[in-house]
Amino acid sequence: GLCRGDVPSRAVRCIVEHWRSFARRMEQRRRLSRNLFARFTAEHDRLQRAFAGVLPATDDVMKRSIAAEKVQAWWRAHARHHRVRAKQRLAVQRHSAAMTI
Repeated sequence: GLCRGDVPSRAVRCIVEHWRSFARRMEQRRRLSRNLFARFTAEHDRLQRAFAGVLPATDDVMKRSIAAEKVQAWWRAHARHHRVRAKQRLAVQRHSAAMTI
């Protein structure tokens, strides 16, 4: 819903922004520690830097797609690692499904 009608590269960028705002809301509800939020944001930035010079500009959509997939994979693994409550885990899965391109 958030990015409907966007071209693919903008849709992927929108996913990254969506995950940032989702993390902010979770933090405000005290479901994420400050440390986890900081690490989550740092992972976004690290991925964006890592993919910036790796693939040619013509593969921009692919590059952003890979980065977005890695961010979501990291989030799922991190949530499992900390045994996030089932209710939260379900909410994260719903957000993942809603943002699938």
